[in-house]
Amino acid sequence: MKMKKLTSKHMRFAELIASGSTIQEAGRKLGISIPTSYRWGSKPLIIEAIEDIRQGLFDKIQGRLLKAGQIASDTLISLCQDTEAPYHVRCTSAKAILDCLLKVKEHVEFEARLADIEDRLREQE
Repeated sequence: MKMKKLTSKHMRFAELIASGSTIQEAGRKLGISIPTSYRWGSKPLIIEAIEDIRQGLFDKIQGRLLKAGQIASDTLISLCQDTEAPYHVRCTSAKAILDCLLKVKEHVEFEARLADIEDRLREQE
């Protein structure tokens, strides 16, 4: 039997799995038998829902980390510029800033090179 749309119980099952529960745990929490849980876990609509939920969770985490990154970089810059801070604190902050800057530069250059390679491959096809 092919599923046409997900019920609220199907969605709760997908949410539990997307959040880290095993198929058995999700089924047990919802009062579903193990065979039914595995059957549900193999349904394309549920698999797609799990992927969508995970992507949403990842996007939310990524946003929180970006915000925390802004706070962290502001903190490092502030420490680096604070003439009242001990020398080793200022030096460590400066080193951290430079290390991050080099990593970002490498990443940007890598992405540009990869995009160039992809463009060349598309032209050859």
